[in-house]
Amino acid sequence: MVLTSGQDVLALEARIRGIAPDNPGAVLVWAAVSGLLPVEDMALYESTILKRLSGAVACLRLTGAPHLSAGTEDLDRFGAGGAVRAAAEQLLARSAAGVLRGSLRRMPCNGCFCSGRRWEHRQDDPDGRTD
Repeated sequence: MVLTSGQDVLALEARIRGIAPDNPGAVLVWAAVSGLLPVEDMALYESTILKRLSGAVACLRLTGAPHLSAGTEDLDRFGAGGAVRAAAEQLLARSAAGVLRGSLRRMPCNGCFCSGRRWEHRQDDPDGRTD
């Protein structure tokens, strides 16, 4: 089932509980789950499906999981003082300016580099500085 909102999460719960409403202890479920959920709906998924529902049925096996789809309005929830928002704004500005194109990209956090798809932490800076 593809989950894109809190309504989809509640529909999944209702569908599984509807298998044997009088005897949930006899229910065995193997469900494939995917999708993108905003922060609040991801919290609903975790509390409703992963905690409450998995404790109510005999066996709940989930293949896959929804991914977090955090928008810019959600960035202030991560990190004290909006540090994640500031880093995201820097990345967006650098990306728009074309700075992030190339094989080696310097990220806003000190000493973190991305070479292709592999993250590294280095003590020396390509600019000649050391941390």
